[in-house]
Amino acid sequence: MSRRMFERAIFAQLENYVRKIASVDDVLDFLNDWPQDQRDITYDVMIGACRKAITGNLPDSAVAENFRRFLKRHGSLAETTGLRA
Repeated sequence: MSRRMFERAIFAQLENYVRKIASVDDVLDFLNDWPQDQRDITYDVMIGACRKAITGNLPDSAVAENFRRFLKRHGSLAETTGLRA
C-alpha cells in the first residue's frame, strides 16, 4: 500500500458505480483494470508516472493531477458534488 494518501480523493465514474482513488497504489489498481482496447499513450504515461512516484522520483501530487486529467480525457471523472469521501 502507498505510504501517502492524496490530499483529496479522486472519483472515477464507471458504468454502474463511482470508484474512490486516494493514492498512487489506487491509481495503479485502477489502471490494471483499464480495458486493453482503451490503453493509449495517456495510459502508458500514467503507468510511468506511478512508477516514478513509487521510487520517489515524482511527487504523488503530480500523479493525482495527471490522473484527474486522464479520467477527464476518457470521460470518466466523476462529478463530486454531494459525494462524501
